[in-house]
Amino acid sequence: MNTSNIIALSSVIIALSSLFLSIVTLRRNRIHQILSVKPLCSILIKNYENEIGLYIQNNGIGPLIIENVVFTNVTGQTSNNILVFIPDGEYADYTEDFIGKSILPGGRIVVFVIGGKGCNINRNKKDKLRKNLTGMEVSVLYRDVYGLTEYSAIRKRDYYTTKNNY
Repeated sequence: MNTSNIIALSSVIIALSSLFLSIVTLRRNRIHQILSVKPLCSILIKNYENEIGLYIQNNGIGPLIIENVVFTNVTGQTSNNILVFIPDGEYADYTEDFIGKSILPGGRIVVFVIGGKGCNINRNKKDKLRKNLTGMEVSVLYRDVYGLTEYSAIRKRDYYTTKNNY
């Protein structure tokens, strides 16, 4: 073997090694990007004197895309619309269709809000609403921006139960 053949063979080995390292680095970078934009769903409750509400919030660092939201009451009745469980409400705001909606990091979607600043809700309406919402289970199925993984968040509590707080 002469020196020119040795140099040519060395060049091919170096090129193939560089190609292999580039592929490995690309794969690791892709995994890192997917993990770095993971959403984290949180179901937030408001149960105040003049305001009752429910929110879906993204506490992650990537966009959260909602696949489905299911509300289940204590009798096992389910619905994709919270308004089924709210009797003759006077809504300040609500969202009826969640499928496909995205929430940016730090953002949130109003499921429903009744009342608000400067608004007085009739006590009987508040009590009836709280009774209907007590024991409600909220289940959110969501995915990340890549659509590779589905996540779920479930909140079930007696968060609308009151103990003489008025």
